[in-house]
Amino acid sequence: MSDFHQLREIAVDELEQVLRLVDEKAAESLAEEILHAKRIFVVGAGRSGLTVRGYAMRLAHLGFTVHVVGDVTSPPIKPEDLLIAVSGSGATRGILQVAETARSIGARIACITTDAGSPLAQMSVCSVVLPASTPKAKGVRDSDVIRSKQPLAGLFEQSSWLFGDIHVALLRDRLGETNESMMARHANLE
Repeated sequence: MSDFHQLREIAVDELEQVLRLVDEKAAESLAEEILHAKRIFVVGAGRSGLTVRGYAMRLAHLGFTVHVVGDVTSPPIKPEDLLIAVSGSGATRGILQVAETARSIGARIACITTDAGSPLAQMSVCSVVLPASTPKAKGVRDSDVIRSKQPLAGLFEQSSWLFGDIHVALLRDRLGETNESMMARHANLE
């Protein structure tokens, strides 16, 4: 039987392995897409959806106009906009439908996924691959991902959250933002 200390060590080790394998050029490409978009829309399902909402919040703190697909205040996407989709498998039906609609309107698509060959990655101008095992990624070979001892897609979701925070720090530094300038954009109706 495992104890908390052992499980913590496993989780931290797995996260470090995944994040070390993220392609820096892909992260830079995503930064460029964000910097050149008029507005940013984000979408994800389940726990991946929660991670992309956190990413969206921080992008808003940097001063970007960001909308979460499905929120009642989300406006229509337009050709000058960017959709960032998070899906471990890259094949989640609802996410693919949103991406296909955005693409048909002329918006650019970027994704964060485990499967570089997935339908979502194939329609994206930029794909950040987080090589974390997830039970729904059917096209990924065992040798291409870090196999996790954590439940379900926990490693992908944790990696998505940390990637988002690291990516926001990269954008913050590039834009000359500070914690103080970001905090000035933080919600005050809490």
